[in-house]
Amino acid sequence: MVLITKQIWVCATLLSLFLGTLRAEDEQAAKPLEKGIVTWQAKLATFDRVAYRVALSRLLVQYEKASGKTIDAKNFDAIGLKVQTSNAPGLATPRALVDATISWLIGRGFEEESIFLLDLHSRGLRSAGYLPGLSVGGEKYRSFSVKVLSGGGYFRPEWFHESPLPPSPDHSVQVRLAYPDDLKAQWREGRRSYLPTPLMLGKVGWINLPVAKDSASLGVEAAVANASLWNVGNNRRFLDRKSTAPAAAIEILAVPELWDRHLFSVLSLEKYQYSGGRKFQAAYLGSRPELLLSANPIGVDAAALEVLRAEREKKGLLPRTKDQLLFQYARSLQLGDSEKAKVVPTY
Repeated sequence: MVLITKQIWVCATLLSLFLGTLRAEDEQAAKPLEKGIVTWQAKLATFDRVAYRVALSRLLVQYEKASGKTIDAKNFDAIGLKVQTSNAPGLATPRALVDATISWLIGRGFEEESIFLLDLHSRGLRSAGYLPGLSVGGEKYRSFSVKVLSGGGYFRPEWFHESPLPPSPDHSVQVRLAYPDDLKAQWREGRRSYLPTPLMLGKVGWINLPVAKDSASLGVEAAVANASLWNVGNNRRFLDRKSTAPAAAIEILAVPELWDRHLFSVLSLEKYQYSGGRKFQAAYLGSRPELLLSANPIGVDAAALEVLRAEREKKGLLPRTKDQLLFQYARSLQLGDSEKAKVVPTY
């Protein structure tokens, strides 16, 4: 087992206080590919599928021009859509955005069987309407496959993020039940967070469809969090820790197999939560008729943080600093510099 993420010279010592390594068999150290930090913005006429498709198409013209990538069925065997449903039904990736993204992909030649949705837990997916109710059954959204990471056998033992932080109490119970007489296995499994192999292996590309919410530990919980902490198992040990959540999120995001296959992140501001912590709080919801897209999740989060900062200032809440630890770690790993991020409107 060897390192598969680039260790940073500047802050490796700091990160090692909190984190273990990202491992997989027969992999060599690799530097993540750099992605453009610009975020394109489009206005939404309404929040329906048609308006989302118009805005998304306009943004993707800019993305393909800037990245030099063409997204079509010739270049990929499958496309995954990573949705965010942990706070559903109150706050989740809008279905109209998912429908518009699917429509755009089909227009590019992708078949139904080559497009799938993915998130961590079935509860959120059902609450958000991406899975049928338990009484109905089934594992599809419309006619598209939905993969549930936590219970669908999509984690593989050779792909994990390892940290000395202890597991959350509920995960400890699961580990003890799985390995009742094996203390070594309990220790090992309690410190591992397994990675989302459907988005990492093979000729696959994936699209990140987060929501934005204020976070005491991350500053902003949006594209980076959805691509990292909400993309792995045993994640609750990180989520509320100000010292470790940013470092863990960036380390996971930097896994070359995950980072390289990430195509772009799209954030709808149909609903965002500007205060109230990680749990859903309806009293702190805001809305703007805007859609943001970037090849780099750091760019999206920098733009999202400015939206949350403006809302918090308007409501007289304590400010969030611009240069969060999340962005400092991202610079150290050379994933993107939030200080150079900019939002470019499209018309």
